[in-house]
Amino acid sequence: MHSTIIDSPLGNIKIECDDEHLLKITILHPEGERQSHPRGVRWSRGVKILKRATKQLKEYFSGRRKKFSLPISFNKLGGTRFETRVWMAMQKIPYGKTLSYKDLAKIVRHPKACRAAGNANGKNPLSIVIPCHRVVASSGYIGGYSSGVWRKKRLLTLENP
Repeated sequence: MHSTIIDSPLGNIKIECDDEHLLKITILHPEGERQSHPRGVRWSRGVKILKRATKQLKEYFSGRRKKFSLPISFNKLGGTRFETRVWMAMQKIPYGKTLSYKDLAKIVRHPKACRAAGNANGKNPLSIVIPCHRVVASSGYIGGYSSGVWRKKRLLTLENP
C-alpha cells in the first residue's frame, strides 16, 4: 500500500493505492491534516500512480482537467454490488452537471432505492475522482457531503463558475 497527502483548496487530501490501482481518496478534516510526501520510497508502480493522481487532482483544482484518467478496479474498492453500480454510474456524470439521487437510483435499475443510492454515494472511496459531489436532491437542494457541505459547494462552484 502506498499513500501521500497533498494540499488542495479543500484542505489536505490523502491518496492511497496499491501497485496497480487507485484505492482511496479522502479529504482530511483539520484534526487529521498533516502534510506528508513519500521520501526514500522505491519507485514502484504504486508511487507512479500517486504522482499521476496528484498531478490530475491539481489540474482539476486549477480548472485544467475535467475528467480523470486513473487506474481503478471497482472490485478492490470494497463495496457491495449495489454500491459498486452506484459508483460506476456516478463516474459517468459529466463535469459541471448534476444528477439527483432519484435519477441515480433509476440508472442502476432500482428506481425506489433513492435512499440506498444516497448511502452508497456517501461511502464513495474515491472522492472527487468518482464525483459524488455532483449528486443532489431532486428539489435542487445540495444534500449532504461526508467531508462537509461547504466542500461540496466549492466543488460545484469550481465546475460551474
